[in-house]
Order: sequence, then C-alpha cells, then structure tokens
Amino acid sequence: MRSKTIAADWAGIATELDAHGCAVIGPLLSLEQCGELAACYDRDGIFRSRVVMSRHGFGKGEYQYFFVPPAPDHRRAADQALSAAG
Repeated sequence: MRSKTIAADWAGIATELDAHGCAVIGPLLSLEQCGELAACYDRDGIFRSRVVMSRHGFGKGEYQYFFVPPAPDHRRAADQALSAAG
C-alpha cells in the first residue's frame, strides 16, 4: 500500500482538490482487503461512534469511526501510508 500511495500523482490530486474539492486517487486496497473491512461493519467493540446521515439532514445511510486502536490491520496500514505520503 505504501508504494501505491507514494506513486500517486499528488500534484494532479492537489489540482483536482483545488478545482473541485475532491479527487480520485485510485485503489489503495485490494478487493480482498475491502471485503475484510466491509465484513467488520456489524462487529461490536471496534467502532467508537456511528453517524446516521438522516439524523443530520444529509440523506440516507450511515458510517462508523474505528477506534484507534483497535483498527483492522488494513485500515491501520492505509492510515500510515497516507500519513507518510502527505
């Protein structure tokens, strides 16, 4: 993951962020790693909070924040790689 993060076109990403407020940086995790993270969603004790979008007037859906630690290894690796590249 670190090599994928370092190899990203950071100048292009910065330009997209400045122009549009968002940017697509490409895949950092494999499909298998994404599946492992998704499988964690209903597990108790690994998230510190849940945000329900409709409660805040932002439509449907929800998301959760991992405790740090314990976060799954892939999430921790993503955090470290993005921190090192930024």
